[in-house]
Amino acid sequence: MQIVDKSGNVAAQWVSKQAPHYVKGLNIGETYTLKEAIPASGYTTAKPIQFTVQDTDTNGKTVELQKIPTMYDVPTTVVVHKTDMTGSKEIPGAHLEVLDGSNNAIEKWVSAKTPHTITKLPIGTYTLSETIAPNGYARTTDVKFAVTDTVKPQNVKIQNDCTKVDFSKTDITTGKDLIGAKLQVKDTTGKVLYSWTSDGSTHRIEGISPGNYTLTESSAPAGYVISNSAAFTVNETMDIQSVSMKDDYTKVDINKIDATTGKGLANAHLQVINVNTNHIYTEFDTDGTAHRIERIPAGNYILRETEAPDGYLISKDVPFAVKAISKVQKITMSDDYSKLDIYKLASDDKTPVSNAQLQLFDKNNKMLNEWTTNSKPYRINRLPLGNYRLHEDTVPNGFAKARDIRFTIGNTGKVQKVTMYDARIHGPVTGILAITKNYPFIPLVTCAIGIVVVLTALGVIKKKKKRK
Repeated sequence: MQIVDKSGNVAAQWVSKQAPHYVKGLNIGETYTLKEAIPASGYTTAKPIQFTVQDTDTNGKTVELQKIPTMYDVPTTVVVHKTDMTGSKEIPGAHLEVLDGSNNAIEKWVSAKTPHTITKLPIGTYTLSETIAPNGYARTTDVKFAVTDTVKPQNVKIQNDCTKVDFSKTDITTGKDLIGAKLQVKDTTGKVLYSWTSDGSTHRIEGISPGNYTLTESSAPAGYVISNSAAFTVNETMDIQSVSMKDDYTKVDINKIDATTGKGLANAHLQVINVNTNHIYTEFDTDGTAHRIERIPAGNYILRETEAPDGYLISKDVPFAVKAISKVQKITMSDDYSKLDIYKLASDDKTPVSNAQLQLFDKNNKMLNEWTTNSKPYRINRLPLGNYRLHEDTVPNGFAKARDIRFTIGNTGKVQKVTMYDARIHGPVTGILAITKNYPFIPLVTCAIGIVVVLTALGVIKKKKKRK
């Protein structure tokens, strides 16, 4: 405190205490100014007060004590606002503190729905710090502020942005966003806090409180496998945080093989039919290797063969189930093949005939096979289904050539049999009898030949007579 004369000279100065301060020896009749050079800690500088010293010593009486008007100090007022990023909403639950220049906490509190007022804060520079952010918000950076020498309330604002977490649900191979996954965010107690169904874009959740959580998938998109739960942490930051969950998919290998050798077969036309809808999910031609189907929805199916490779039989339907697992599931369909035994027998005693030269023709008269018979039937495997002709090109000695035989190879795995009989010319019954026994038309032929010979002889004799 100072008392200053009209010339600006300091007539007296002191530091205020809890008791009044007495000043003696001021000039009678002079006007002075009482002012506050340095306000008390936590207060603002008061307005100066002018006063005039009176002559109170009259007729030797005791000097009376003169009092000047009281000087009042107004404390500083700081109003702290804790708001969201819009600045219009007060956020409760933030742990705040004011630090002085030496980083000592001189005021601590938890924000409420109304601003926090601090009075008698000494003039100077301070730091407003947030030690714990409200639930769902990120801890903000420190705010520097100054308390100035003014009686007006001074406002300090510290704003919180909410946490932002982006969740993505993608294909493990392509990285493509998936539609139809049912997802949940659970806290450490297993309580479901958020749930949604993926729509092919990033799903953002704002206001998740910092802490540990688990992302779980309760249902995967069709053709995909439910992913393992993913633990993640939400940090106290205003940056966008990302959590990604990748889904593997179903894989089915379909093998078409030879029922005997196990060798892969090409040129079979197969269909995969959904049992519930009876619709064809996919169809394809085999190439001798496993046919991979990916992302097929879990469920029950039928593998059906509509066309078999040449020489093979159309297989029975193979039912199978696709499970929602990432492991490759294998389905095998085996094809049996046609089996034809061709017999060459004597017509009389049904014994095998060797050394006959036989030929096999298809419906277009293309020769497919040629062989010489022996005592055993001739086996032809994997002959395509259809119509054929068996022809005897060379007949063995002692037998008459047989007529061609037409036959059909059907869709059966059983051995199909075709028998061609040769008539014996020389055998247990000799001569004409041997021939006529199995071929009654031969005597007629023999008679005709005899008639031709006789007529020819008669013609020769008649010519000779004419010459004579």
